[in-house]
Amino acid sequence: MNWTVLKVSDAKVLNALLAHDIVSRQSVSVRDDTDGGKVVLIEGSDEALAMARDIARDSAMKDDDAKRWYDRIREEEASVAIGLGAIFD
Repeated sequence: MNWTVLKVSDAKVLNALLAHDIVSRQSVSVRDDTDGGKVVLIEGSDEALAMARDIARDSAMKDDDAKRWYDRIREEEASVAIGLGAIFD
């Protein structure tokens, strides 16, 4: 699955991403950033990722930073899934 990581500091831009008909249907994860902004991981279709990048112009993280955030978010989500699984065992 394709993905992009955006660093969003404007609440209006974040709300536009989350309210967009196509972008909001993708897998979207939002995390707080240390500078008060938000880091948004979007996994989905090329069309949706292009729309997200268009909405949040100049917010796409580059290579290494994006990969670090992607790995961190995926690891957190996997950890939560394992924890929830233990509850039902």
